[in-house]
Amino acid sequence: MKGKCIIIMGPTGVGKSALALFLAPRLGGEIISADAIQVYKGLQIGTAKPSSREFAEVRHHLIDILEPDQRFSAGQFMKLALTAIKEIRGQGKVPIIVGGTGLYIKALFKGIFQLPPRDMVLRKRMERLCDEKGLAYIRRILQRIDPESYGRIGESDRQRILRALEIYFTTKKTMSQHLKENPFAEDKLPAIKIGLILPRMELYKKINERVERMLGSGWIEEVEGLLQRGCSSQCHAFKALGYREITGFLNGEYPIERLKELIQRNTRRYAKRQLTWLRKEEGLNWFSMGKNPKEVFQTIASFIEKRIEEEKNDQLKGKFYEHEARKLTGCLP
Repeated sequence: MKGKCIIIMGPTGVGKSALALFLAPRLGGEIISADAIQVYKGLQIGTAKPSSREFAEVRHHLIDILEPDQRFSAGQFMKLALTAIKEIRGQGKVPIIVGGTGLYIKALFKGIFQLPPRDMVLRKRMERLCDEKGLAYIRRILQRIDPESYGRIGESDRQRILRALEIYFTTKKTMSQHLKENPFAEDKLPAIKIGLILPRMELYKKINERVERMLGSGWIEEVEGLLQRGCSSQCHAFKALGYREITGFLNGEYPIERLKELIQRNTRRYAKRQLTWLRKEEGLNWFSMGKNPKEVFQTIASFIEKRIEEEKNDQLKGKFYEHEARKLTGCLP
C-alpha cells in the first residue's frame, strides 16, 4: 500500500472523525483535517475539534494553524496537505484525510485551476453594498445571476458570495461556467475513498441533537470570548456554521430558542449541500451508519485491509510476470 491514502467523506455529523480515530491505530495512520474552519485557533466547540485526549492518541495535521482573522484557501490547503502526506508517508504511516469541505478534498486529489485575479475596487464597492443592503440582498443578486453557485454556497458565507459576484462582473461568466470549462483532472493521488451516510431524517435528528449538545457545552461562551479578544464578527473564521448566529443572539437579535432553531436549520441545509456534492464524487465506497457505529467501523476497517492485501498481491504478481517476461526476452542472465 505504498503511497496510498485513506479518505473519509460524508455530511456533517455523520461520524467521519470517529471513524478516522478508530482506523488510525489499526492501520498505523495519522489524520489530516480537510475542514475549512478547524484550521482556526479558538474555534473549538462549534467545529467539533478533537479533544486533548484524542490529540494525544493520534497525531492530527492542519488543525489550529491560523488566527481567526487570517484567510485560508483551497490552494493553501492543497500545499499544506501534500506536505503532511509526504511527511506521514516518510514515517511509513498511512495518511487518513477526513473532513467535510469537498472543495479542499477535490483540490488535493485533482488540483485546482486559477480563477480570475481579484478586483479590489469592485470588491470594496460590493462590500459597501452588502453592508448597506444586507447579505440576503446580495444573495438574491447571486441567485438571479448564478443559481448553481447560489445553491452551493452557504447563505452566511459572505466571502464566497461576494467572490462569485466579483468573478461574474469582471469576466461576464459565472463561477459555475468557469468550473464547467475547467474540469478537474483525474485523481493525482491513489486513495481508498470511504463515504459515510445515514437516512436523511436520522441524519437531521443527529444534527439537531448535536447542536443542542454544543450549545450546552459552552459554545455561546466560546464565541463571547472570541469577540472580547477582538475577533470581529465579520472575520473569515466566523463564516463557520453557528458563529454568526450566536453573534446575533449576543447582540439581542433573537432569543435562545430561535438561536438553536437557526443553527439546526442552517446545519441541515449545509448537510444537504454536502450530499449533493458527494453524489458527484467518483470512486466512493459507501457505508451506511447504523445503530451500532462500532460494527460499521469494523466492517470498514476489514474492507480497507482487504483492499490493501489485494493491492500487495497484485504488486507481487506484477513483479513476477515482469521478471518472467525479461527472462523470455533475454534481458536476464
